[in-house]
Amino acid sequence: MNACVMCRIVSLLKEIALAFSLIALGLSDSRSEELTGIVKQPTGPFGPAPDSTVTVYETDGKTMITPSDTTDGNGRYRFQIKKGKEVVVRATWRAKKSTPGSTKTERPISDS
Repeated sequence: MNACVMCRIVSLLKEIALAFSLIALGLSDSRSEELTGIVKQPTGPFGPAPDSTVTVYETDGKTMITPSDTTDGNGRYRFQIKKGKEVVVRATWRAKKSTPGSTKTERPISDS
């Protein structure tokens, strides 16, 4: 393939990518905004809670606005919501999955 033709193809692809990013920027700025936050552990040391399930609701607390998502390794979440919208954010963090019950520790019998 001719080098000049390759340059034109690359240039055209860059222009298309720029056009799409400008369209996306225009749509997101006019209709929605980014809602971000950090989920903290409910008990000390109150650090970030990674892999928390986060859900955004209408102010009634019952109607979901977006599907639930999971926080990143630093407990951060990010949602696109309607610009100026008041919402309720609920998060659930589970450090370990466990089953209710008790455990028994067995100790070796000593000669003393």
